[in-house]
Amino acid sequence: QLPQLPAVAPDELGRLETLRQIVDSLASSLPAAPAVATTSTAAATALAAGALEQALLAVVADKTGYPVDMLELDMRLDADLGIDSIKRVEILSALQEQLPQLPAVAPDELGRLETLRQIVSALAPAALTTDSTRQGQALPLSSCATPASCRCASKGSCADPATCHCTSSTAEAAELPQAGLYRQRIRVVPLTAAPPRPLINDAPFWIVDDCSPLSTALAEALRQQGLVTEIVGPQQHNPPARLAGLLVPAPAVGSDSLFLQQTFELLQRCAPALQRAASTDRKALFATLARLDGSFGFDPAGTPLADPLSGGLAGLSKTASHEWPNVCCQAYDLAAELPLAQQVEALVAQLQQQGPAEIGLTAAGPVTLQLETTPLPQPAQPLRFSSDEVIIVSGGARGVTAEVACQLAAAGQPTLLLLGRSPLPQAEDAELAAASDEAAIKRLLLARTPDKPSPRALQQACQQVLAARELRANLARMTASGARVLYRALDIRDEAAVASAVAEARACGRIRGLIHGAGVLADRRIEDKTADQFAAVYSTKVAGLLALLQATADDALDFIALFSSSTGRFGRTGQCDYAVANEVLNKSAQAIARQRPDCRVLALNWGPWDGGMVTPALKQLFAGEGIEVIPLRQGAAYLLAELADSRRSEVELVLLGGSQPATRSGDDHTGPADTATSEAPCAPLLAQPLYELTVASRRMAVLRDHVLAGRAVLPTALHLEWLAQAALHSQPGLQLLAIDNLCICSGLKLAADDSAQLQLRGDSPAQTAEGLRLPLQLCDAASGQLYSRAEALLADRLAAAPEPLPALAFDPATGGDAARYYRNGQLFHGPLLQGLRQIIGSSANGIEALCQTAPAPASWLDAPLRSSWLTEPLLVDGAFQLLILWTQAQHGCACLPAAIGRYRPFVEEFPAGLGRLRCRIDRLQGSQLNATIDLLDETGKRVLARLEQVRATLADLTAAFAANRLQA
Repeated sequence: QLPQLPAVAPDELGRLETLRQIVDSLASSLPAAPAVATTSTAAATALAAGALEQALLAVVADKTGYPVDMLELDMRLDADLGIDSIKRVEILSALQEQLPQLPAVAPDELGRLETLRQIVSALAPAALTTDSTRQGQALPLSSCATPASCRCASKGSCADPATCHCTSSTAEAAELPQAGLYRQRIRVVPLTAAPPRPLINDAPFWIVDDCSPLSTALAEALRQQGLVTEIVGPQQHNPPARLAGLLVPAPAVGSDSLFLQQTFELLQRCAPALQRAASTDRKALFATLARLDGSFGFDPAGTPLADPLSGGLAGLSKTASHEWPNVCCQAYDLAAELPLAQQVEALVAQLQQQGPAEIGLTAAGPVTLQLETTPLPQPAQPLRFSSDEVIIVSGGARGVTAEVACQLAAAGQPTLLLLGRSPLPQAEDAELAAASDEAAIKRLLLARTPDKPSPRALQQACQQVLAARELRANLARMTASGARVLYRALDIRDEAAVASAVAEARACGRIRGLIHGAGVLADRRIEDKTADQFAAVYSTKVAGLLALLQATADDALDFIALFSSSTGRFGRTGQCDYAVANEVLNKSAQAIARQRPDCRVLALNWGPWDGGMVTPALKQLFAGEGIEVIPLRQGAAYLLAELADSRRSEVELVLLGGSQPATRSGDDHTGPADTATSEAPCAPLLAQPLYELTVASRRMAVLRDHVLAGRAVLPTALHLEWLAQAALHSQPGLQLLAIDNLCICSGLKLAADDSAQLQLRGDSPAQTAEGLRLPLQLCDAASGQLYSRAEALLADRLAAAPEPLPALAFDPATGGDAARYYRNGQLFHGPLLQGLRQIIGSSANGIEALCQTAPAPASWLDAPLRSSWLTEPLLVDGAFQLLILWTQAQHGCACLPAAIGRYRPFVEEFPAGLGRLRCRIDRLQGSQLNATIDLLDETGKRVLARLEQVRATLADLTAAFAANRLQA
């Protein structure tokens, strides 16, 4: 991004502690810009510094996994961000690639830089260009022209259509109704065996009484497993100081909204006890048990749902999983036909093993849910209405539902009954109508108010004016399309008011469809949310739906579309009430579809829209999480297309912004910061916990042989192996085609007696032309700290092996026995990782060697997840060792791996014995090395696997390599 930056020596970087120090150092080292007028120079410096800040923050975000908007310039590199000396080298190298004009920074200068802001201050002068035609302008960063920063929309036209990335025409968006969306359906898949999960046995495990023999039988069965079980009521108070678990089954007699409210309040009371119970290798457990059909409403046989409201319990467990990383949270669904003994056996088995967020217990065995991306609808004929048909839309005449209503109005001029909270606004007086923007409105309101209002009160009054204008404009737009519009202000939960409004609309014609889009938010973490807030959010969705269904019970509806949310599907920090309510909508839709086979019923789990409850601040937050909002017009057009496509039968769907699955709202497991501290931010985590494993220096032999600077460091080869295992665990029956974009975000380092509980996480797979693509993460289970991330590519069969890389020409004198490099300290690896046997030769273009393959996993790990390797980690680690030897020979310093662009295996099982490693150096710029490495059979004629776009960072590691014994 800033190629004018200078090269920085590895030892210089070790003394930079904050991002500001990096910027200060680089900027001060640049040659002075030609003399220009003082004013223009100052302006140019300010602009250049701003561009440099953007570039530095973008690089740090990319290399660490932290979202840009979590980073602050005053954060310290080491203490706040966990950026060690190796990661500093990598960051500075990437920055230098983008700013090559910046000069080198003296070591003593770099040593004084401790924060990001100091780095910016030091580097900013260098961002000025000597080109007189460009003095006073910011650097041409690619990120400067993104929609988030483009201001063309506010001007009404693009200043430079050739380079601007904004959408200046809403008409253009309307011509692409399916752009910016992807559609996912949910399918049931068998649950594969998972690693065991030890439960805490020295604290009470609470089971809520479900008014059936199940709770008693389950408590006894778990007691026989060594747990201290107690049966409690949903209104139980005074939990113990530590709580090993809380299991909440839905009542056997059926759930109601009061039960869900009581469950939330019970969970709130138990929250501190559950979190305090966590230990190094064990977590407390929070689990819910619904009584739907054993498949969360997705039983292909269409079994009637026994208790749709019990589906809301899953919203609590999904939200808690985001807010409490040190508590295992799962949702179960129990098939009604299972005998009691089988129910207990299945529950006991699942409670004691790891697994996904949702597990169904059926007569055929345990199942889970999987998202599958499907094409957007392409109906043969568009949806059409006649003037004697009525469509009911809850959610008012602003934002999302207003856009839907406008497009309904244009599809045949029906009667629209709009139900909203806001009263119909009166027309503005001439003076107020003349105030055309927010500033003018505020000035007028301020002049009209005798007592000077507070800024907040003035802002609220201005927003009321703007909201009234939007409402009137939308009603006028619908009327202009030829529709008859009935707008009624009411509380959607008021059954009598809703029934009265529907009866009035029925006089205008047949009620053909119902769209329930009403909703409110009151984001608070579980411990901080009040009972009234939970009730308000929940009842607007659920009681509102019941009122609408009751009012239309005798109408032959053609369609019912419920606006659910991705929060219900994935959970989201601060939205347990919204998640519960939307899960109730989802399962209610499944039940209604079974009851009304001639009515198209949809529960649309929308991601965030570009409007409605998504404020500009929320939109910025979503952007920082990598979440794309759904464009209003495209989202509304999709709904009409879905309703018009008679070939579709799915009820519960997920609709998200973007062109393919990405990190979504449900992916944030960190929650908002409670205070403005300097703690390191947590990168957003993926939605689905796959499994956990314990890593301990004392118990894992391989860690004791991979020690840098006195600390055991998890090898990159094991990051690769465990991410690959997680992919196949998540998608059984497929083959690993590739691991793409593996990035080591933060090294896992342990002292002699340290241990860590790690979690493998995944997200919804996306079907691509190459195969099924699955995002993956390896993180700390308690803190959420991200250690590595990657994408797995899965398919039915492996790809055919390519031809090996061309053999390199070597000087025979560069070869020899590799054991000497372990003895003389050039390589720090202990016996288990001393795989290199013979260096065949090296040159300026690469290096080649023979390497031993890895022994069985049990030789390295105390509790391996598999009995055989997927990726051959000793050959992979041997490849990185070869890069160390190559950089030492060619450049006098070592290197450590930072990323792998793609790992591609071509065999299902690696042969035992010796393999051959052929490393081709593709690029070396500054401190960054790029290479391609073939893992070959011993003869060198067959490619077993290939590492492409391997990136390593050069650094002075002499002291770190020397301290290769664990320190306490």
